[in-house]
Amino acid sequence: MMSKHTDVVAINSDRYWDKRFAENWDKMGGPQQSRFFARLALENLPKWILREIHRDKLTVADWGCAEGDGTDVLSESIAKSQLFGRDISQVAIDTASVRYEGISFEAADWLASEKEKAGSFDVVFSSNTLEHFHAPEEVLKKLALQARKAIVLLLPYKELLRADEHFSSFTPGNILGSINSNFSLVYSKVLDCTEVPESQWLGQQILLIYVDNEWFSSLSLVLEDMHIDTEDTEKNLKAMEKGLFDKTKEIKQLREEIEVITINHEQQLEELSKEIEAFVVNQKSQLDQIDRAKERIIALECINSELLQSNSWRMTAPLRYIRNACYNKKKTSYSILKSIYWHLPLFARQALQKPRHAIVRRFRTGTNLSSDSISNIVDLSWGQFNETVLINRDSYKGVFIQEFSIDWNVPLYQRPQHISAAMARLGYLVIYRTGNWSGDNVNGFREVAENVWVTNCVEVDEIRNAVRSIYSTAYALTVDYVSKFKDSSVLVYEYIDHIDPEISGDKKNVQLLLNVKKFAFDGGVDYIVASANQLYDEAVEALGKKRVLLAQNGVDTRHYRNSEHNQVALPVELEEFCNRYEHVIGYFGALAPWLWYDVIDELTQKRKDIGFVFIGPDYYGGSAKLAKGNNILYLGSVDYKILPAYGKKFDVCFIPFKPGDIAQTTSPLKLFEYFALEKPVVVTSYMRECVQYPEVFRGSNVEELSNALDAAIAVKDDQAFKQSLAKLADENDWDQRAKVIARCFDDL
Repeated sequence: MMSKHTDVVAINSDRYWDKRFAENWDKMGGPQQSRFFARLALENLPKWILREIHRDKLTVADWGCAEGDGTDVLSESIAKSQLFGRDISQVAIDTASVRYEGISFEAADWLASEKEKAGSFDVVFSSNTLEHFHAPEEVLKKLALQARKAIVLLLPYKELLRADEHFSSFTPGNILGSINSNFSLVYSKVLDCTEVPESQWLGQQILLIYVDNEWFSSLSLVLEDMHIDTEDTEKNLKAMEKGLFDKTKEIKQLREEIEVITINHEQQLEELSKEIEAFVVNQKSQLDQIDRAKERIIALECINSELLQSNSWRMTAPLRYIRNACYNKKKTSYSILKSIYWHLPLFARQALQKPRHAIVRRFRTGTNLSSDSISNIVDLSWGQFNETVLINRDSYKGVFIQEFSIDWNVPLYQRPQHISAAMARLGYLVIYRTGNWSGDNVNGFREVAENVWVTNCVEVDEIRNAVRSIYSTAYALTVDYVSKFKDSSVLVYEYIDHIDPEISGDKKNVQLLLNVKKFAFDGGVDYIVASANQLYDEAVEALGKKRVLLAQNGVDTRHYRNSEHNQVALPVELEEFCNRYEHVIGYFGALAPWLWYDVIDELTQKRKDIGFVFIGPDYYGGSAKLAKGNNILYLGSVDYKILPAYGKKFDVCFIPFKPGDIAQTTSPLKLFEYFALEKPVVVTSYMRECVQYPEVFRGSNVEELSNALDAAIAVKDDQAFKQSLAKLADENDWDQRAKVIARCFDDL
């Protein structure tokens, strides 16, 4: 640490540090040093301790945190809610609290005060502090009183010429192997800072980890996890490699000299031969030592293997849910809360799964509720549902559980809602799990359609002998979550889309989905239901035909043929737009990256005699890519409940997917919804699931699509053609798809 001080106040007293932080801490590079040492520690911590901190949400106290710069570095790998900064200086703590929001900082003298009770934190971390004390071992014993599981220290190592503020040096001869009889040293690593870029320490540091003995016994660590160094192993290894290179070079030179000397003098050759023989003997001795070391390692591995077999690898640790009372009823607060939640790491979202529903309910009560008086709905508790509905499960054909995918109440209904409703119509009890992400606001169980219950209750995990549907697009599901139902339910993996960044988002999301897909395709589920022929072929190759079902997307024909849609008041801008053109081409669905925006632009410019209407939510910036022109109208999202009324205004419907895997593997809901509206459909030629129907018009470029539009317009009023479309809609009704999925109940 820094070596200059300017006052006669006792070094390392609280007054001394208050003065240092107030006058010259920043000037002397204190923040940079704090960050350097914290990052050095973080980059060299063993994986197992970070794993335990993340998994069990262990609290970590940074003792001697100064102005919080090092603590902020720790927050790059540890959640801020788990971090606590403690320092003797109130001046430093005040600065830290202002500078780094989200981390709890507090002034505390652990060596002279009982303010914080013993065992307040799971892990105590301290960087470059103990060297400031005359009796560091006594300080370390007091630190141990505040730690429940581990103590992590970063210290100057072999510091012979100490700075003014340093009163102790640390060497192999004075570093304790245990503390207070209940903490043992399990990890040490010597770090040479002289070659680290922008180093703040021109010497060595040593990283030490002491672990509570009882906790240590529960970790089931293996040999490679426990690393004890007294020297910089990496640096020494490089030195040994260089030495070996030098020795090899020396041997070569000696041999060349021997050849020359042999010609001139046999005696010199004999002497040199003796030297070589001695060297070989020495090398053999070293090789023998290496062989003995290998034998020892093998013996230790055998012992370790026996220990692991005699102790369970599975640890159970209580989930520490965070329950905060939230009383702000403004929508903006809820939006902020939701954004924060979805930017949390996956493990944090899973840990908050149960308490976040209570938080959401508080934020969304009041003026935020819809005009449908959702607040007046009384949801059934788990107990009530169990006693009044689930108790009668034998009166249903079976129990179908739709695991987390999307909320029930979204503007554009998707496959999960349609399949669930269709299964209910077939006589199954349907439980639809919601995350209350969009607007379900369910607190318990709510019947949203006959035999369809939307719920946020975790007790659904306990239901046995059910069919559980897992969607290939569901980010919230992990392999660990899905696999826990393997022995109690029939698992069905709904493979509904090619997993692609354009659909699934960033690399982290894609990897989460790929992990669950691998679990399913490796046989972890009972059935795979594919929504497209190409996806079906891929699944059959993995599991065989007996365990793979083809159930493409479909349509709720009852909804699209409901005469009530004729009474819906449409927006004036849509009515006026349609009146300006003899023919109107329409699209409803997501404005997503997989639309062929370049061709849409060229086509709308080429056919200025036709009006083009686009309806749907913006997906990854799709609306910004949509062409702009007088003959183009974009209406944004329209509620599924009234969507057919808008579709009736179209003469021809359009599905312009660009070439690629998504086009080839997608079975669009909208195709069958267009059929139910009895509207001719034009698609791009790459959409295999669409062009298999002779009634569908297609084109692979602007010219072909323009001609396809004309051909479709020509038959839009043809009654025979319209009847063929209606027949296709009936054949692809969601009830038909549900009958396929119902085969999964044969395994119960």
